[in-house]
Amino acid sequence: MSEWQPIDTAPLAGTMVDLWVVAVPRYNAYFEKYFTDGDDQRLTDCIFEDDQWKHWTEIGDHEYDPHHEPIGDCFKPTHWMPLPEPPQ
Repeated sequence: MSEWQPIDTAPLAGTMVDLWVVAVPRYNAYFEKYFTDGDDQRLTDCIFEDDQWKHWTEIGDHEYDPHHEPIGDCFKPTHWMPLPEPPQ
């Protein structure tokens, strides 16, 4: 199994990889407080296309229609790794 590598070494030519992302705190003026939309986590089957990182999802704007959706500004990719080899 490959080890995590810095995001600046990730392939940007449409190669599917796994990403490690960190939650980015965002300021909410109403509550006068910073919030995050989740925890630091691994996102599987990610791809760089249209000048942005996207992750595989089956929910969201296209419910029950699997697709790649932009990660958005609430998470920042910090590391990547190649997809593991399939079972023999």
